[in-house]
Amino acid sequence: MLLFSLEKFNYLARPLLRAPKLEIGIFKMRRFSNNELFLTVKNKVDGQKCYALGTFAPPDENLLKLLLLSHTLKKEGAREVIAVVPYLGYGRQDKADEMESLGLAWMGNLLAASGIDKIITVDLHNPRSVPLLKTPVIFLKSNVLFASAILKDKIKFDSILAPDEGALERCGELGKALNFTDQIVYCRKTRGPEGVSVSGIIGKLRGPRILIHDDILDTGGTLIAACQAARRAGAEEIIIAVTHGVFTGAKWNQLWKLGVRKIYTTNSLPSAMTQKSKKIKIVSLNSLLSDYLTVE
Repeated sequence: MLLFSLEKFNYLARPLLRAPKLEIGIFKMRRFSNNELFLTVKNKVDGQKCYALGTFAPPDENLLKLLLLSHTLKKEGAREVIAVVPYLGYGRQDKADEMESLGLAWMGNLLAASGIDKIITVDLHNPRSVPLLKTPVIFLKSNVLFASAILKDKIKFDSILAPDEGALERCGELGKALNFTDQIVYCRKTRGPEGVSVSGIIGKLRGPRILIHDDILDTGGTLIAACQAARRAGAEEIIIAVTHGVFTGAKWNQLWKLGVRKIYTTNSLPSAMTQKSKKIKIVSLNSLLSDYLTVE
C-alpha cells in the first residue's frame, strides 16, 4: 500500500507511515509556464492500493491537485484509490435550493471522474448527504479523541450545548464518551441575510460552565451566536470542541470575549496548526487515522 500526500499534509502523513505495509508514495507536482498543473508519479502503482491524502477545501488548488493525483494513480493501474480527506470541503453545500449550486453533488461527479473509489473523512458535516457524493464514504468520529483530551485536562462542565439542532447527535456522542448523563441542550438557530442568530436555548443549563461541540469553526458565526445565547442563559465559562479549525478571518476571535476559555480542535487542516494562541489545543487525528489504515 502506498500513501501519497499533498505537501501541506505531510505533517499528517509522516506518523501514518508507521502503519504496517504502508509506504510513502513519491510524486512531483509542477506547473507549466501557462500555470497548468502537471504531475509525475515516481512509484510503480500497478495493482496496488493507493491512498491520496489532502483536502477538497479552498484554495481550489487543493482540490485540483488531489483530483489530478488520484486520476494519475488510476491511469497508472492502481487497484484502488482512496482519498483520505480529514476535512471534506463543500460538505455544507448539500441542500438543493432553487437557483443555487449543489456543491456536494458537483464534487461527487468530480470524484467519480477522477477515479476515486472511496473516501475516508472525519466528522462529516451531514452524514445523510453521503448519497450526493456517489462514492463510498467512511466517516470516522473524533468524539473519543476529544473526550480523552478533556478528561486528561480535568475540564469541569455542567452542561453540553449543541450550537444548533443538527449538532445534537455529535454532542450526544461526545457526552457518552465523557460519561455525561444529563440531557443535551441546544440552540434554536436561524440564518438570515445578516448571518446567524440564536433566538434561545432549548433545555436548561445546569450551571455556569458549558461545553459546546461542533464540527466546523470557520468564521465563527454559529459559535459566537451560541456563546452569546449561553451567556444570556447564565454561562460564565465556555469550552469549545470543534473538529475542523478553519479559522477564517478575525471574527472568530470574538469568542474570547464571550467567556471561551479554551478551544479544542484537531489537526485535520493546516490552518489549525498555524494558530499560536495557548488557548487553542490541538488534538491529533493520527491515532484515529492510523488505526483505520491498519485494518483497512
